[in-house]
Amino acid sequence: MALHLAKHNLLPAILLIIAFFNVTSHADYRISQKHIFYNADQRSVSVKVSNPGKSLREYSVVAQPWDEATKATGAEMIAYPPVFELGPEETQIVRLLLRDKKSLSPPLFFRFVLRESDPVGEAPKQPSSGLNIPIATSFPVYYIDRNVKPKASIQTKPSPEGFRVLVTNTGNTLLEIRGATDARGRDQPLNKRILPGRKELFLFKDWQRPFRFKVAYGDDIVVN
Repeated sequence: MALHLAKHNLLPAILLIIAFFNVTSHADYRISQKHIFYNADQRSVSVKVSNPGKSLREYSVVAQPWDEATKATGAEMIAYPPVFELGPEETQIVRLLLRDKKSLSPPLFFRFVLRESDPVGEAPKQPSSGLNIPIATSFPVYYIDRNVKPKASIQTKPSPEGFRVLVTNTGNTLLEIRGATDARGRDQPLNKRILPGRKELFLFKDWQRPFRFKVAYGDDIVVN
């Protein structure tokens, strides 16, 4: 069994906030992909947003730089159209494209932020107590060159539970770890995406070495 170890435990804080406030929210949309890949050889990339509800709704979208390296480049990503309305079961194609793309080099990382508003023509519904918070959800956008192979370094440390494996993205592109396999052929899906310079810690319980990380668009990582 492979477990991903989170760096911070936010659950107590979230529970405290929920306990303090009576929060009313909604999430009336469908999106075609929750991880958006924008290849360097593409002019743009498209995402479909649908309204699964029973009333007319308004949506707004924006793309914002995600990491400090992307912010430092001054790169801008346009989301078009920025505001649109959808009736029940209607779909809008949102186009994402980089401004001054020829002057920029991958990788660049953004967040595609989707916000929905109250039904058009209706006054916002206020609960009898607490807060009414519209939902704004963000999805990662990876602007990358698939011809660049990912690289990683591995550090292992035995623990009472099994093996702790620290994976660091030492390359200049996205590192996608799809899964892992141990010496006995057991498979564990992981689906982790690590930005350049960042790290992820995994705990493998009751696994036998060697085991192998399956890397998308790159060589597998073997842990002996």
